[in-house]
Amino acid sequence: MPSHTTTTSCNSNTPKEFWQQLTARNHGTISAEAQQKLRHARVAIVGLGGVGGLQAEQLARHGVGSLTIIDEDTFEVSNINRQCMARTSTIGKSKALVTKEQLLTINPYLTINTINNLCTAENATELLANHDLIMQAVDCMYTRVIIHRTAEKLNIPVVTMSGSPPFRGFLALFTSQSPPYEQCLNLPSLNLPYGAKMREILINCKKNRAKYATTHGASTKWANEYNSEQAPWSITCVRASLIATLGVHAAVQLLGEGQAWAQAPDFCLIDLTKPQAVSITKPPKEGWSAEQW
Repeated sequence: MPSHTTTTSCNSNTPKEFWQQLTARNHGTISAEAQQKLRHARVAIVGLGGVGGLQAEQLARHGVGSLTIIDEDTFEVSNINRQCMARTSTIGKSKALVTKEQLLTINPYLTINTINNLCTAENATELLANHDLIMQAVDCMYTRVIIHRTAEKLNIPVVTMSGSPPFRGFLALFTSQSPPYEQCLNLPSLNLPYGAKMREILINCKKNRAKYATTHGASTKWANEYNSEQAPWSITCVRASLIATLGVHAAVQLLGEGQAWAQAPDFCLIDLTKPQAVSITKPPKEGWSAEQW
């Protein structure tokens, strides 16, 4: 599979001097001990779209020292509405390689393992092993299940997310102390093997999420078009950016301090149509619903 591990240098600074200056404004918020932990942390980001691309940038700006970035896709015009690496100049180019180039302009000493490939049931263990944290930032529910099953097997924590129109979403940290992802979300894929049947079930689950989104202000016309495969999933820059930023906050807490809020089964819920737009919420008695979140 295409893979590139890259480091580079900056002529004006030693690595230590550059890193100290890069993280200087974090002092007072992030302890010196936590900042050192971030410097030595290894984070895998699966998906480099509106959420994952911004998470890669923010983690680099926080001083995280090693990133594995995973995405097989190329940029297209429709990405520009929300993806920070998408520009007219990057249309048709690899998301992974463009993201690598941009991250090295932020921190030229950053170690980047670039994977221009899908994360699949066959390669997930190889791609995700030997990391301190995984950021799940993909649209496909089938791939989300693969990431979480693999992370559970490898005992690696995952910051996971999901977003629904118009302005709703959630994020949560899954660790070895959390209930399994599929159980926590009451996913209909629970206990099913990988394959066409499970993929179809999860596609239908997302179609039901589109219908449910109309009860929170999403367009019925859009939901019908999505469910008949005439429109893509709806996501704006505002929702993607907010989910990404809150996810990085949880990641920095976990990597630096060893714990973070929004640990499953509690979720950080986002709904910009409500007065309390962001809240840490315990699951309802019946549990979370995959068709709602």
